Amino acid sequence: MILSSSIGFFNKTPDKLTDYEATYLAGLPKAPSIYTAVYNTNLAEQRHKVVLNTMVKHNKITQDQADKILNSKS
Repeated sequence: MILSSSIGFFNKTPDKLTDYEATYLAGLPKAPSIYTAVYNTNLAEQRHKVVLNTMVKHNKITQDQADKILNSKS
């Protein structure tokens, strides 16, 4: 799914994704038809924030890194 999603959404292989793109895709498996920006930009952005906040909560990234990722929208 990662390869097809990275190509389908961003026309890139997974190794070429930005942090923003990769964390955006991380939120899709929960409900791809709901959290896709193509259908609902607001829900997609909210889900992206949930993914980043979860990563911060589990010490995978810092809050500063999460903020930079959100602000680096590709």
